[in-house]
Amino acid sequence: MKKPSHDPSVSQEPHLRGSDFETDAGEKKVQRKQERSPRSAPSEEDQVEHTVWDEPGLSKELAGETPAGELTYRSWLEKKYQQTSEGTTWLVTIGLAVLAGPWAILGALFNPMIAGGHTAMGIGAIVLFGPVVEEMLKAGTALILIEKRPFLFRSPVQILVCVLAGAAVFAVIENVLYLYVYVPNPPAGLAQWRWTICVLLHIGCTLIAGMGLIRMWQDVWRRRARPRISIAFPYLVVAMVVHGSYNTFAVILDFMDFHF
Repeated sequence: MKKPSHDPSVSQEPHLRGSDFETDAGEKKVQRKQERSPRSAPSEEDQVEHTVWDEPGLSKELAGETPAGELTYRSWLEKKYQQTSEGTTWLVTIGLAVLAGPWAILGALFNPMIAGGHTAMGIGAIVLFGPVVEEMLKAGTALILIEKRPFLFRSPVQILVCVLAGAAVFAVIENVLYLYVYVPNPPAGLAQWRWTICVLLHIGCTLIAGMGLIRMWQDVWRRRARPRISIAFPYLVVAMVVHGSYNTFAVILDFMDFHF
């Protein structure tokens, strides 16, 4: 291969160089590899993620009716709803409730109080980052399902089952870590506080977030259009603020050397 020219003129553009233009030998190698391993046809789920018929410029108001047979989010959603039985949706709900355990473990192991102590970073983690991570983890499985497969929920009750299961498992695991690992020989008052107030806190905050997810899911079916996380976002923020406020109260008690 010839050395590249440093002539800045437009005549050195590849398509203007005539017969002396040579392609990179590596391109042929890549082409041969692609021919040996052809790509599989994209799934319907992949296709609906990239369909052009949901673009604003092709809306019914601007472009008229969508041509028959073209894939849209609305047609995909209604088709999947018809193909999915109510029993299947409950199996998925139970599966997500079970998955709340591993998610809860991840959240419970993120313990800023132990990691940061009374440092500025530690307090910031307790008041800000901890509540954000924990609330997103507790509602995460249901949120992802609504984003990707909203037809796998058939009723708001199923969404509440998923998020409240995550909250309950999270609270149990966190309490076990506090009372049997982080705090040796905890006083009875601390144990009572954690099994009542802290459990209610987690369930209450997750219930707030769950109401946002329900509104987000209902909006999908009302419009027969893609989920809008902006609907659930205010509820998630409120849950995080409530959680962070409680953590701030706990930090103040700790600085005051309060004992149960």
